[in-house]
Amino acid sequence: VISYDYFEGQALEENEEETYAGEGKVESPRNISFNHSLSEIFNALWSNGMEIKLFEEHSTVPYNPLGDEFVRLDGIEEWELAKNPRRLAASYSLMAYKKEQIGTK
Repeated sequence: VISYDYFEGQALEENEEETYAGEGKVESPRNISFNHSLSEIFNALWSNGMEIKLFEEHSTVPYNPLGDEFVRLDGIEEWELAKNPRRLAASYSLMAYKKEQIGTK
């Protein structure tokens, strides 16, 4: 079940004692994040003169964000949804660069 809004709304506040980057505890477990739709992200890039070079969606993430809802893939440091992982992108890669302005160096 998807329990968070897709579009930006109120801040999401969670306490995460362990780091997603390996073993160990974090000094400050309070985590505040905001959802941003893909249209919000792309429009922010374009409105700031950026050009999209690459966009790819993935069914995996490099850490377990939701406990038992995700399972680790064999042999690699990637996690995917335990049930029907191909129904929803779990992450994406985006590469953009600043467009050169005509007449400037």
